[in-house]
Amino acid sequence: MDDTAGLKICHSGYESANTSSPVVWLRDVNGAFIQSCRAPKGTRTFLRVDGPKSAAILVAGNDLDQAEKAVDEGNAVPTGAVRVRDVLAR
Repeated sequence: MDDTAGLKICHSGYESANTSSPVVWLRDVNGAFIQSCRAPKGTRTFLRVDGPKSAAILVAGNDLDQAEKAVDEGNAVPTGAVRVRDVLAR
């Protein structure tokens, strides 16, 4: 997703991972809620966030144990733009 506001991703499960790309990739997203999702086995990165306009992204209550990296933030992402709560991760 690029240049989006008010995004919700809930209760998503994926059967297989594309190991070369994040499962979810957000760029310049303001206001996102990602809840109750599950990373499939083989996931390198579940969520990638890029862009200086990214803000208010909440990742809560997800099972990301199969992901090598739950969340990856690019250098341009403002500090505190992504909050992670109650996530099962490595």
